[in-house]
Amino acid sequence: MNKIPVWKTVSYAYSFTFGHLGTIIGVVWIPAALTAISGFFLLKPTYAGIVDLFANANAQAAPSILSNLLGYELISFFLLAVAGVAVTSEAIGLKKSGPVIAQFTLGPATFRVFGTYLTLVGIAMLFAIVFYLAAQVIAATASATAGQSSTAVAPLVLAFLQLVAMVLMAYWMVRLAFLAVPATVAEGRVGVIRSWLLTKGNFWRIFLISVLTLVPVGLLLVAVQTAILGTESLITPPEAMKDQATYMHFLAKRMGVILDHLPLLMGLNFLVSPIVYGLIFTSSAIAYRALVPPGAEPAGDTA
Repeated sequence: MNKIPVWKTVSYAYSFTFGHLGTIIGVVWIPAALTAISGFFLLKPTYAGIVDLFANANAQAAPSILSNLLGYELISFFLLAVAGVAVTSEAIGLKKSGPVIAQFTLGPATFRVFGTYLTLVGIAMLFAIVFYLAAQVIAATASATAGQSSTAVAPLVLAFLQLVAMVLMAYWMVRLAFLAVPATVAEGRVGVIRSWLLTKGNFWRIFLISVLTLVPVGLLLVAVQTAILGTESLITPPEAMKDQATYMHFLAKRMGVILDHLPLLMGLNFLVSPIVYGLIFTSSAIAYRALVPPGAEPAGDTA
């Protein structure tokens, strides 16, 4: 059973990202800019609809919210695939571009990675549906077994099952997703199952790599966003939860603040995207190379 080298992977991710930052900026700034632009035009009406939904209980806003959100997610996943293929190809050694001013490449690998993302989303949705149905049956059975002795059985069972589901979901998605992009790029096929096979026995190593590469940048982003939006963007004051109506108005206010600062937030995401993309895709690329050396990839359709 091959093991992913944690410290080598983390070190390489940082050294490659900052050592080749000019190249990474060149290959990702166009998809990152398009993501920010689409986010502004699609998320602005989304947040406005959420504010209306929470503040005025306007259920008619829900279809518009869902359609805009779905549109943004599809666009952002596709643009992430464009950036991911470019950075992964550089980090995995399949391409050496040198200085790049701008790049936006569409090809089979991009559509395969996009299909990989959609596959992962589909698996997550299927898991959520199956869990919800199973949890309802188990909770109802436990409550019926307990009889009238306790009316709290069903909520307690549901809470426990929710915790179990979160743990299982985290484990499965880490295994399925971590090496999916480099496997897809290098082997010429959707790499979800391949990622699952390669990551056997490496869950905690992947978890540690993710913490060491993404948490520092994530904390910096949270700090900057909190400075922009205020502490109430993270912390819900107790008085806001005294009843349902108060809580809904608090959520409407919170979403309104995000809406007011949306251009600044989109700009911030655009500025840090080369570093975030670099760390994410480079760490998975070097981990893949540690398990599958050059020339050892299974034959796939690379056309």
